[in-house]
Amino acid sequence: MKQINATDFQRHFARWQDAALASPVAITKHDRPRLVMMSYDEYQALIRGRRKVMHVSEFSEDDLAAIAAADVPAQYAHLDDEVDA
Repeated sequence: MKQINATDFQRHFARWQDAALASPVAITKHDRPRLVMMSYDEYQALIRGRRKVMHVSEFSEDDLAAIAAADVPAQYAHLDDEVDA
């Protein structure tokens, strides 16, 4: 995702508006992301629940078994260090 500071966003609004039609743009203030500008279609897809979040209690036994049996590709093994054991 492209990131721009709020001043640049204000000065070049039309440019960033066009860019946001293709891909969301993060607007920063004091080097911290504060807002995201995206196309209306992308926003609608987001609020329609394109991505569903489930609580672990909602998983079936088959779902849990499939997760337990899944192999993580070797290229992502370094992420194991991110998980507290």
